[in-house]
Amino acid sequence: MPVTAAGRVARRVLKGYRLHKGYWPTEYIPAEREEAWHRMSPVLDVRPDPARAAEKYGATGESAAGRPDGRRPTLTTLSPVVPQRRAVRHYGGMAWTWAQTAALLAGVTAVAGALISAALTYNLNQRAARRERQTNVFAEALTAIEDYAELPYRIRRRPGTPDARHELTEQVSRIQSRIAFHQAWLSIEAPSVARSYDDLVRAAKKQAGNQMKQAWREPATKKDSQVSLGTAFPRDEINAARHQCIAAMREALGRRPLRPAAEVIPGHGAEAVMSSAERASR
Repeated sequence: MPVTAAGRVARRVLKGYRLHKGYWPTEYIPAEREEAWHRMSPVLDVRPDPARAAEKYGATGESAAGRPDGRRPTLTTLSPVVPQRRAVRHYGGMAWTWAQTAALLAGVTAVAGALISAALTYNLNQRAARRERQTNVFAEALTAIEDYAELPYRIRRRPGTPDARHELTEQVSRIQSRIAFHQAWLSIEAPSVARSYDDLVRAAKKQAGNQMKQAWREPATKKDSQVSLGTAFPRDEINAARHQCIAAMREALGRRPLRPAAEVIPGHGAEAVMSSAERASR
């Protein structure tokens, strides 16, 4: 398992830590008193006045805390003689060292880093899933328009039976229902795309709708040779609105806009190149 930065900091802080002998922590106050009394016993045995003062001071400190074990009072402190081994802070009778603080901070830092990493990963996954979902819905919305634009060809190639006419009318209803669904969905989830899609729907219904009316007036096909129409229905208005709608969809997905396609003007040299945007402005 790789070692994190917080783990390396904790190792450096705790590098010099060694286990101590005994059952109590190194900063346990009663144990410190016993050790101080033992160290100073040669001096206190010779000098009774400091011994009595130490006994009295220790008894005063112990009477405040209480000694249920009945042991004799011990030396509280002799700071000029007993050296202080490390900086210690006492909280509610418990000793707390800087090494423990550093270890705690290292653990908190590691946990905080893990939480931040998990939050960022979740956010990125949610954004990717939302973009993928929008891409699929945009593609389905454009597919519905393409199906509507293909209806004049289906009507023109229809066989002359009542079942065929009924099937075509059902297809028209289903396609229009899909278009209405995508209009409502885009108006809720992507209002900027919804405006361009509404323009595309109006262009499709205007151009392809008139072509469907014309196709219904044509006679039904009875021979295989009549299936091929020879000429395509114009769809310049649909293509222009579709291009604007795709540009709005790319912008909503955070994609770069499409570059206008360049075209060489017929009858001129290769240097006379005109983009689609320039042709539209002429």
